[in-house]
Amino acid sequence: MQHRLLLDMDAHDGALLRVLALIERRGFTLQQVDANSLAATPQVTLAVAGTTNIDVLVRQLQRLIDVRDVRITTNPTTEESQ
Repeated sequence: MQHRLLLDMDAHDGALLRVLALIERRGFTLQQVDANSLAATPQVTLAVAGTTNIDVLVRQLQRLIDVRDVRITTNPTTEESQ
């Protein structure tokens, strides 16, 4: 199943690398990455696919020190089918 996550993060060295490594370690496949660093707080949109419960990944991402907020946005497969 594919999910889209919106992350607000601090712009520290290695922050994005830690997020991507966590996603891979938890058995999700990264489908797409979009980053917006123009705002005061950088935002990263991730499309991930996996069979594991997405809520588990969200809770683990929220524990990372550089991640301020994680939100599940609309499912990309739902948007494409309309």
